[in-house]
Amino acid sequence: MTTPIVDFVRRYAQSGTARLHMPGHKGQSLLGCEPWDITEIRGADELYEAEGIIAGEDSSYGMFVQTVDGETADDGEQEWWCLTKGGEMWNYGVDDTEIADGDVYEFTLTVGY
Repeated sequence: MTTPIVDFVRRYAQSGTARLHMPGHKGQSLLGCEPWDITEIRGADELYEAEGIIAGEDSSYGMFVQTVDGETADDGEQEWWCLTKGGEMWNYGVDDTEIADGDVYEFTLTVGY
């Protein structure tokens, strides 16, 4: 299983990069989650304007994810990215998904419709 988003966040948290962006904690631990805060970090991507870790296009159902960590699903081979939460298929759009502490999401390249 590949975990590009988790891998990106871990690499960034371990890089020792000075944090001079919002929300202002500068990566120093107050609550324990601060090392994982990648708000406004280049390469971290945004669900609504995906350019890095995930990319896709708008559809009548919301954002249709086509690329994850540089790997693009091939529609001609009936490939698509399946979003799961806690190991179960997630039946909501990526752009409608609110992420809470402890939630575990995964994208899996799936073959066949």
